Amino acid sequence: RQWEQVACTNDVNHGLSYIVRAVVQIRSAAKACPEPRACSMNIFDIIASIAWITEFLALMASDCPENWWKKSADAVCVGTIADFVAAATNMVGASESVGFTCISHEDAHKHKRAR
Repeated sequence: RQWEQVACTNDVNHGLSYIVRAVVQIRSAAKACPEPRACSMNIFDIIASIAWITEFLALMASDCPENWWKKSADAVCVGTIADFVAAATNMVGASESVGFTCISHEDAHKHKRAR
C-alpha cells in the first residue's frame, strides 16, 4: 500500500503541474501565433500537456483507491494511451523547436537579411 500512496501522490503532483504548464503554454501560444512555426510548436506542446494531464488523472483512478476491487484496469489503459499521445505530440513540437531555437547566431543573422 505504501507504494500505491507514493504513486498516487506522484500522479496528483504531476497532474496539477501539467495543468499549470498547459495554462502557461496557452498564454505563450496566444502571443506566438503570428509566427507560424512558433505557433505550431506551442500547439503541439499544449496537446502533449493535455494528454499528460489525462494520463495522470487516469493513473490517479488506478493508484489512489485504497481497496483493490475499486481499481480500474481501464484507467491504466487510458493512462497508457494518453502517455503515447503525449509523447508523440511532444516529439513533433520538440522537433520543430530544434530547428527554431538551435540555429546559430550567424545563421540567424543571415536568415534575417535574406528575408
